[in-house]
Amino acid sequence: MWPDPHALAQSANRSRQPRGPTVIAATRLEAWAARAVLPRAVAVERIGIGGRARTRQPPAGFVACGLAGALSEQLRPGAVLIPAWVGLPSGERLPCHAPLVAALTTAARHLGWEPVLAPLLTAPRLVTGRARSRWEAWGFAAVDMETGWLLRHQPVGATVRVVLDTPHQDLSPRWEQPWQALGEPRLWRQLAWLGLHALPYALRAALVVRAALTPATTDSTRPER
Repeated sequence: MWPDPHALAQSANRSRQPRGPTVIAATRLEAWAARAVLPRAVAVERIGIGGRARTRQPPAGFVACGLAGALSEQLRPGAVLIPAWVGLPSGERLPCHAPLVAALTTAARHLGWEPVLAPLLTAPRLVTGRARSRWEAWGFAAVDMETGWLLRHQPVGATVRVVLDTPHQDLSPRWEQPWQALGEPRLWRQLAWLGLHALPYALRAALVVRAALTPATTDSTRPER
Protein backbone atom coordinates (compact mmCIF):
# COMPACT_ATOMS: atom_id res chain seq x y z
CA MET A 1 0.00 0.00 0.00
CA TRP A 2 1.38 3.40 -0.99
CA PRO A 3 1.79 5.98 1.77
CA ASP A 4 -0.65 8.88 1.90
CA PRO A 5 1.06 11.86 0.19
CA HIS A 6 -0.84 14.32 2.37
CA ALA A 7 0.45 12.59 5.52
CA LEU A 8 3.98 12.69 4.13
CA ALA A 9 3.67 16.40 3.39
CA GLN A 10 2.38 17.11 6.89
CA SER A 11 5.23 15.10 8.39
CA ALA A 12 7.78 17.01 6.31
CA ASN A 13 6.27 20.33 7.35
CA ARG A 14 6.43 19.32 11.01
CA SER A 15 10.10 18.36 10.66
CA ARG A 16 10.88 21.84 9.31
CA GLN A 17 9.00 23.68 12.04
CA PRO A 18 11.15 25.38 14.70
CA ARG A 19 11.70 23.36 17.86
CA GLY A 20 12.25 24.70 21.34
CA PRO A 21 12.71 28.35 22.27
CA THR A 22 13.06 31.04 19.63
CA VAL A 23 16.44 32.73 19.68
CA ILE A 24 16.12 36.52 19.59
CA ALA A 25 18.91 38.82 18.46
CA ALA A 26 18.98 42.59 18.26
CA THR A 27 21.47 43.39 15.52
CA ARG A 28 22.24 41.93 12.12
CA LEU A 29 25.61 40.76 13.41
CA GLU A 30 24.10 38.98 16.42
CA ALA A 31 21.44 37.35 14.25
CA TRP A 32 24.05 36.25 11.70
CA ALA A 33 26.16 34.70 14.47
CA ALA A 34 23.15 32.81 15.85
CA ARG A 35 22.13 31.50 12.43
CA ALA A 36 25.71 30.50 11.66
CA VAL A 37 25.98 28.40 14.81
CA LEU A 38 22.50 27.05 15.56
CA PRO A 39 20.78 24.14 13.80
CA ARG A 40 18.24 25.13 11.15
CA ALA A 41 15.42 23.76 13.29
CA VAL A 42 16.02 26.58 15.79
CA ALA A 43 14.19 29.77 14.84
CA VAL A 44 16.20 33.01 14.99
CA GLU A 45 14.40 36.36 15.01
CA ARG A 46 16.06 39.77 14.67
CA ILE A 47 14.22 42.55 16.49
CA GLY A 48 16.57 45.52 16.13
CA ILE A 49 18.39 47.48 18.84
CA GLY A 50 15.97 48.00 21.72
CA GLY A 51 13.40 45.87 19.90
CA ARG A 52 12.71 48.63 17.39
CA ALA A 53 12.10 46.17 14.55
CA ARG A 54 9.73 43.96 16.57
CA THR A 55 6.28 43.84 14.99
CA ARG A 56 4.59 41.25 17.21
CA GLN A 57 4.60 39.82 20.71
CA PRO A 58 7.67 37.79 21.73
CA PRO A 59 7.28 34.06 21.06
CA ALA A 60 6.20 31.70 23.82
CA GLY A 61 9.65 30.68 24.97
CA PHE A 62 12.73 32.66 23.92
CA VAL A 63 16.43 33.10 24.53
CA ALA A 64 17.82 36.58 23.90
CA CYS A 65 21.32 36.03 22.56
CA GLY A 66 24.03 38.61 21.95
CA LEU A 67 26.24 41.30 23.44
CA ALA A 68 26.08 43.51 26.51
CA GLY A 69 27.95 46.36 28.13
CA ALA A 70 29.61 45.81 31.50
CA LEU A 71 28.69 48.09 34.38
CA SER A 72 31.16 46.59 36.81
CA GLU A 73 34.87 47.27 36.46
CA GLN A 74 35.41 43.63 37.44
CA LEU A 75 33.97 42.35 34.16
CA ARG A 76 36.19 42.10 31.14
CA PRO A 77 35.33 41.79 27.45
CA GLY A 78 34.31 38.21 26.68
CA ALA A 79 32.68 37.49 30.05
CA VAL A 80 29.51 35.40 29.74
CA LEU A 81 26.46 36.69 31.63
CA ILE A 82 23.39 34.54 32.36
CA PRO A 83 21.18 36.45 34.82
CA ALA A 84 18.46 34.95 36.97
CA TRP A 85 16.52 38.21 36.68
CA VAL A 86 16.53 41.40 34.67
CA GLY A 87 15.74 44.89 35.92
CA LEU A 88 14.23 47.95 34.26
CA PRO A 89 15.03 51.61 35.07
CA SER A 90 11.56 51.86 36.64
CA GLY A 91 12.67 49.45 39.37
CA GLU A 92 10.68 46.52 38.01
CA ARG A 93 12.37 43.12 38.37
CA LEU A 94 11.58 40.41 35.86
CA PRO A 95 12.64 36.82 36.59
CA CYS A 96 14.07 34.73 33.79
CA HIS A 97 12.65 31.26 33.20
CA ALA A 98 14.54 29.08 35.68
CA PRO A 99 14.85 25.93 33.51
CA LEU A 100 16.29 27.98 30.63
CA VAL A 101 18.70 29.75 32.99
CA ALA A 102 19.85 26.39 34.35
CA ALA A 103 20.35 24.94 30.87
CA LEU A 104 22.33 27.97 29.70
CA THR A 105 24.48 27.97 32.83
CA THR A 106 25.30 24.29 32.46
CA ALA A 107 26.10 24.79 28.79
CA ALA A 108 28.46 27.69 29.43
CA ARG A 109 30.35 25.69 32.05
CA HIS A 110 30.53 22.68 29.74
CA LEU A 111 32.15 24.91 27.12
CA GLY A 112 34.69 26.20 29.62
CA TRP A 113 33.19 29.63 30.39
CA GLU A 114 32.17 30.25 33.99
CA PRO A 115 29.11 32.49 33.66
CA VAL A 116 28.38 35.60 35.69
CA LEU A 117 24.97 35.11 37.30
CA ALA A 118 24.46 38.68 38.52
CA PRO A 119 21.42 40.73 37.42
CA LEU A 120 21.20 42.41 34.03
CA LEU A 121 19.76 45.88 33.42
CA THR A 122 17.69 46.60 30.31
CA ALA A 123 17.92 50.30 29.45
CA PRO A 124 16.26 52.35 26.71
CA ARG A 125 19.59 53.83 25.62
CA LEU A 126 23.26 52.90 25.65
CA VAL A 127 24.73 53.22 29.14
CA THR A 128 28.19 54.77 28.97
CA GLY A 129 30.58 56.87 31.03
CA ARG A 130 29.61 57.66 34.62
CA ALA A 131 26.16 56.14 34.19
CA ARG A 132 27.77 52.69 34.34
CA SER A 133 28.88 53.14 37.96
CA ARG A 134 25.49 54.55 38.96
CA TRP A 135 23.68 51.46 37.74
CA GLU A 136 26.34 49.14 39.16
CA ALA A 137 25.57 50.67 42.58
CA TRP A 138 22.04 49.30 42.19
CA GLY A 139 23.44 45.78 41.86
CA PHE A 140 23.54 45.30 38.09
CA ALA A 141 26.55 43.72 36.43
CA ALA A 142 25.83 44.57 32.81
CA VAL A 143 23.28 46.21 30.53
CA ASP A 144 21.43 45.41 27.32
CA MET A 145 18.52 47.10 25.54
CA GLU A 146 16.08 44.25 24.87
CA THR A 147 15.69 41.43 27.40
CA GLY A 148 13.62 43.24 30.03
CA TRP A 149 11.11 44.50 27.50
CA LEU A 150 10.77 40.98 26.09
CA LEU A 151 10.20 39.49 29.55
CA ARG A 152 7.44 42.01 30.28
CA HIS A 153 5.43 40.51 27.42
CA GLN A 154 6.59 36.89 27.62
CA PRO A 155 7.84 35.54 30.97
CA VAL A 156 9.07 32.25 29.53
CA GLY A 157 12.44 33.55 28.47
CA ALA A 158 16.09 33.94 29.40
CA THR A 159 19.22 35.52 28.02
CA VAL A 160 22.89 34.85 27.47
CA ARG A 161 25.03 37.94 26.95
CA VAL A 162 28.73 38.30 26.29
CA VAL A 163 30.38 41.50 27.48
CA LEU A 164 31.70 43.72 24.71
CA ASP A 165 32.27 47.22 26.10
CA THR A 166 33.32 47.99 29.67
CA PRO A 167 34.12 51.00 31.87
CA HIS A 168 37.73 50.61 30.70
CA GLN A 169 36.70 50.15 27.06
CA ASP A 170 33.90 52.68 26.80
CA LEU A 171 31.77 53.47 23.76
CA SER A 172 30.20 56.63 22.44
CA PRO A 173 26.40 56.88 22.76
CA ARG A 174 26.46 57.59 19.02
CA TRP A 175 26.67 53.83 18.41
CA GLU A 176 22.93 53.60 19.02
CA GLN A 177 22.74 54.73 15.39
CA PRO A 178 25.60 52.73 13.84
CA TRP A 179 25.30 54.12 10.32
CA GLN A 180 25.55 57.68 11.61
CA ALA A 181 28.47 56.82 13.89
CA LEU A 182 30.38 55.39 10.94
CA GLY A 183 30.54 58.87 9.44
CA GLU A 184 32.39 60.33 12.43
CA PRO A 185 36.20 59.98 12.11
CA ARG A 186 36.66 60.43 15.86
CA LEU A 187 34.86 57.11 16.40
CA TRP A 188 36.92 55.07 13.94
CA ARG A 189 39.26 53.81 16.65
CA GLN A 190 36.23 52.44 18.49
CA LEU A 191 35.01 50.99 15.19
CA ALA A 192 38.28 49.12 14.74
CA TRP A 193 37.98 47.66 18.24
CA LEU A 194 34.36 46.67 17.66
CA GLY A 195 35.27 45.08 14.35
CA LEU A 196 37.88 42.94 16.09
CA HIS A 197 35.75 41.74 19.01
CA ALA A 198 32.01 42.01 18.29
CA LEU A 199 31.66 38.99 16.02
CA PRO A 200 33.74 36.54 18.10
CA TYR A 201 31.78 37.49 21.21
CA ALA A 202 28.44 37.20 19.42
CA LEU A 203 29.49 33.74 18.26
CA ARG A 204 30.42 32.87 21.85
CA ALA A 205 26.90 33.71 23.01
CA ALA A 206 25.42 31.63 20.20
CA LEU A 207 27.64 28.66 21.08
CA VAL A 208 26.28 28.71 24.63
CA VAL A 209 22.72 28.70 23.28
CA ARG A 210 23.51 25.81 20.95
CA ALA A 211 25.03 23.80 23.78
CA ALA A 212 21.94 24.46 25.91
CA LEU A 213 19.38 23.59 23.23
CA THR A 214 21.27 20.73 21.57
CA PRO A 215 23.58 19.35 24.27
CA ALA A 216 24.33 16.12 22.38
CA THR A 217 26.25 18.08 19.72
CA THR A 218 28.64 19.94 21.99
CA ASP A 219 31.31 17.37 22.80
CA SER A 220 32.93 17.58 19.37
CA THR A 221 32.75 21.38 19.25
CA ARG A 222 34.06 22.28 22.67
CA PRO A 223 36.51 25.17 22.33
CA GLU A 224 39.95 25.19 23.84
CA ARG A 225 40.15 26.87 27.25
